[in-house]
Amino acid sequence: HIRYSPAGGIFTMKTWNTLPKELQKAIDDYALSIEKDYRQKIRVSNEKCLKAMYKYGMKEVKMTPAELDVLKKRVMPVWDEFAAKGYYSKAELAEIKGLLAEYRSKKKK
Repeated sequence: HIRYSPAGGIFTMKTWNTLPKELQKAIDDYALSIEKDYRQKIRVSNEKCLKAMYKYGMKEVKMTPAELDVLKKRVMPVWDEFAAKGYYSKAELAEIKGLLAEYRSKKKK
């Protein structure tokens, strides 16, 4: 058997900028053309893997809302630390936090 593990390609911006524009467009177009099908297949694969983990003894642990709040409060500072270290910009972090707040406010309705 040959096992295939799907993976994405990663370019540094420096390398990406050396590619001809038509090749950049072809790569972008291809990625857009397969993303919906790819996501669906990954969801099916993830569900299969999860069932296998349960079968072999993994237990699901449900946290109470209070426990989740504690976890969120402990994790949030890590986001800021990563932005300070340059893993992403503070502007990107602010944008993500804004989008999360917007999503969560709509979800509660």
